[in-house]
Amino acid sequence: MDRQASAVDVLLHSRSGIARWGVRSWLVAGVLVLAGAVVWLLAQVSGFVGPLVVASVLGALFAPLVERLHARGVPRGAGALLVLLGLTAVLLGSAWLVVAGIVTEGLGSSGAQALGGIGAALSNTFSSLVSIGIGAAMGGFLVYYVLVDWASLTRWVGGHVGIDSRTGTAIVGDAAVSVRRYFWSLTLSALVTAVLIGGTAWALGVPLAFTIGVVTLVTSYVPYLGAIVSGAFATLIALGSSGLDAAVVMLLVILVVQNIVQTIVLVRLAGTALSLHPIVVLGATIVGAALAGMLGASLAAPAVAVGIMVRRRLTQLDEPPLLAADHAAGSPLAQT
Repeated sequence: MDRQASAVDVLLHSRSGIARWGVRSWLVAGVLVLAGAVVWLLAQVSGFVGPLVVASVLGALFAPLVERLHARGVPRGAGALLVLLGLTAVLLGSAWLVVAGIVTEGLGSSGAQALGGIGAALSNTFSSLVSIGIGAAMGGFLVYYVLVDWASLTRWVGGHVGIDSRTGTAIVGDAAVSVRRYFWSLTLSALVTAVLIGGTAWALGVPLAFTIGVVTLVTSYVPYLGAIVSGAFATLIALGSSGLDAAVVMLLVILVVQNIVQTIVLVRLAGTALSLHPIVVLGATIVGAALAGMLGASLAAPAVAVGIMVRRRLTQLDEPPLLAADHAAGSPLAQT
């Protein structure tokens, strides 16, 4: 009887183990199917997702400015419109500086020969200008409404993340702070890059050194593509005005500054601002670029910081509630 009972126990245990493995297998399969469906859906609406992400980032960056204008008596709609017009002026002004510089200084005898080669090299980059224009128009509308309704949007998102609305809103606030801190670090690193490259152009006697610095600063906010545009612009100006030797020196300085100096400065500053190790910032940027291109490279480090903040927030849910004075201290990001 004992042997029969033992055999029955083994059989039941085996069946329960098989059942557990079966359930786990179906769960894994379900997760994979869900992930595949999400990727497919994002691919179908990628033309809308990109402008939406950009609008959300710009909303996080410039919503405080709209609030300050509102505190001074400017309606939120007018403040959002002023911010949008300012961003448009910066973009169009930078494009005008590039075109005007090429026309006035870059079409010398040697520059004209190089222009065709550079244009051919960049032809694929600028082949979808119509799509970029449509995306920019869509993004402009989204940025305007995000800036106008930033407070209500953050409350709505915070109330629909699956946890209590107060914690959800705090998480959205942490995300906004992370984005602002990262782009502030990017601005400082871009200033260093612009000064070094513009200063090199001035030392070599290349015309439009200040313009080269401005274009380098503005395009630093666009990963990869911005470096190509500003580097090609500076090199072409040097080649057309000062000859091949100056152009080679200019190109070498640009490659070193943009690929080494700026990376080191940005990783260090972003790591300090987001309380992340520089290796984590660099690794997240590389992974983000591999998974989601330019947007992934720009937002990977803030996303990691937000993930850490989310974990802290959720951990605090199991702890005793903070006193009012402690809660008024602000976001955990502001305390790191």
